Amino acid sequence: IFAVSSTGAAFVYLFANNEVGFINNLFGTNISWLNNQISAWFVIFLLCLYGIGGNFIIITAGLENVNKNLYESAEIDGSNFWQKLRYVTLPGIKYQIIICTFTTIIGYMNLYGQNRVLTMGGPADFDHPERPGVTHSIIYVIQDYLTGSGKFSMAGKISAIAICLGIIIAFITAIQLFISRDKKGGDKYAKEFIEYEKNSN
Repeated sequence: IFAVSSTGAAFVYLFANNEVGFINNLFGTNISWLNNQISAWFVIFLLCLYGIGGNFIIITAGLENVNKNLYESAEIDGSNFWQKLRYVTLPGIKYQIIICTFTTIIGYMNLYGQNRVLTMGGPADFDHPERPGVTHSIIYVIQDYLTGSGKFSMAGKISAIAICLGIIIAFITAIQLFISRDKKGGDKYAKEFIEYEKNSN
């Protein structure tokens, strides 16, 4: 329920360099968390975990709607915990899992606030100074070119990146719609039953 800027400010204090940071002070370490590519992405990932609250609500609502009679039937049939999880719980919340998975993927393709608050897109790539910082996301690159460079020659590159990102997101959305579609069996089995009844009489 907190904004990225608020939680990000807290994370900046937690993972500050040297003994100023709470984590380094707690464990007696001297790790430059936000000045190294791997550790900076690790901290960004931890901050992104704050976004699972919405998914938690959706999954919880789906669990509430799973038919409790199915659990009783499975228990009578001698199913253990893992069998009930596989054959009752997961099929019952299949659509919620699909929605949460794909919306999370699409959301993190638009990752910007976490990088901005924690690392400002840095640290810089010293081996390739002409490239963006090592924690630049796609949206961060677009925003950086759009507002930071001040070069009109970048307009074509920004447009190309944005169009490619839109195509990728549309492709992922199409996969989600394909997976979550209602599979209608038609009336094949009804016709077979009618034919069987006719032949038996």
